[in-house]
Amino acid sequence: MPRVTLVNVMTPFPHHVDAAQDLWTARARMDQYAIRHLPVIHDGELAGIISRRDIDVAIAVVGPDASRVRLPVWSVCRRDVFVVDIQTPVAKVADDMANQQIGSALVTKNGKLAGIVTTVDLCRTLGRMLRDAGHSDSVA
Repeated sequence: MPRVTLVNVMTPFPHHVDAAQDLWTARARMDQYAIRHLPVIHDGELAGIISRRDIDVAIAVVGPDASRVRLPVWSVCRRDVFVVDIQTPVAKVADDMANQQIGSALVTKNGKLAGIVTTVDLCRTLGRMLRDAGHSDSVA
């Protein structure tokens, strides 16, 4: 079985959003690309992450006037992001994400954003590995 690395698991060169853009722009980008997480760039540097859930909660809190309010991504995004180097073993990333109950990890190479790994990416990889190992039992 070939060695599984973050390069094999991650989504490379992920779409991102600038911290100054509003939540509606971030939400539209997520809808356009069918994704649930966007890295946040502030002053040209990786500074956070925003999820679809973060946006939906913020919009719900604002209430009926949410469509007229232009909240910047920076006001809602999580800044305590889980960042891993591209050389980090996949098993360590998966263990850390599970233990810390984190839905995504931003992958960097030489300090620059190179990709994103989500729980969905890890589940797809596990499914592929199990099928490749002959564990494709179906449920009746």
